[in-house]
Amino acid sequence: MSIPIPDWLKQDNSEASRLVRKLALWRCSNFRWGFVVAKAGSSYDDEARWNKTLDRLRQHVAFGLALPRLQAGGSDDRAERMAMDAFTLQVLDSHELRGAPSHDTIRAHLRAWKEANAGNKDLAFVCDDVCLFLDDRMVQQLVDAPEPSLDWYRSGRPGTLLLTLTTCVGVLDAYFGPDTVEDKREERPHYQGWMWVGAAYLPEFWRRIDDYFQNMEMMCALTYEPDLIPLWDGCENLLLDPETLEERDTELDKQRARFNR
Repeated sequence: MSIPIPDWLKQDNSEASRLVRKLALWRCSNFRWGFVVAKAGSSYDDEARWNKTLDRLRQHVAFGLALPRLQAGGSDDRAERMAMDAFTLQVLDSHELRGAPSHDTIRAHLRAWKEANAGNKDLAFVCDDVCLFLDDRMVQQLVDAPEPSLDWYRSGRPGTLLLTLTTCVGVLDAYFGPDTVEDKREERPHYQGWMWVGAAYLPEFWRRIDDYFQNMEMMCALTYEPDLIPLWDGCENLLLDPETLEERDTELDKQRARFNR
């Protein structure tokens, strides 16, 4: 007999509740949602540091789910707890990823993971269209960042840039590579196949990718200046200077401004 959706869950349209409804978690479903993440960089051989990094990443994902409730002064966190109980980070662990592996190397390991887990229904909602990666700067930021709280979040106002820049992850498009570059060059010639995403916004990023109405290419800021870092902060696409991490206006922005006059 099917267990009906509880009334409290029907009436809530938060990101956490959307996840719970999509995966039927109120029925104690075994489904897991989340991401594949490459274990790379100098933290590869430091197990304690790597585990702390993943713990911090989970904290910020949980905070992202809780933020709307905290801002509204709510206390019912049932959907958030259900969503986080089902959250998983599937780690790609290979000596070939030690140091600074190329994006294509990470993608090759992601493809191998997909093939090995193709029949695992419990992992059907783990997003394998992208792969998370954490370079040394991201690891350091996550390890050094304070435990997320509403006060900490508000200290970054105006906007959410503090929240994003101190706890971001890299994301690779699984379908971008030598075989697709020529095709993509015609439609979106300035797309590089990677971007940064604020850790707290990974639940919404997961939903947008999983629901097919947006893929990573559509969510990534475009630029004629390939050295800039594309960042998605949950509501808009930004471009950052790699040295200062300050938002940059680009030649593409200037052309758009001239076109819109």
